[in-house]
Amino acid sequence: MPVLFSFMLSLAILLSSVISPARAELRVTPVVTGLDEPWAFDFLPDGSVLVTEIDGRLLLAKEGT
Repeated sequence: MPVLFSFMLSLAILLSSVISPARAELRVTPVVTGLDEPWAFDFLPDGSVLVTEIDGRLLLAKEGT
């Protein structure tokens, strides 16, 4: 689970650097749980998420599953 935490923390830091800190309120909401070592992700037009894990697996997450 520490890898997932560091992934979410990295995402939060990246997003906070894009948003002006004087007006920003940042909320991090987990979209997918139970990943071993997430490497990258991308949102698809239908709202689902493609997630790659460091071992090379490509996962499709729809509605949190």
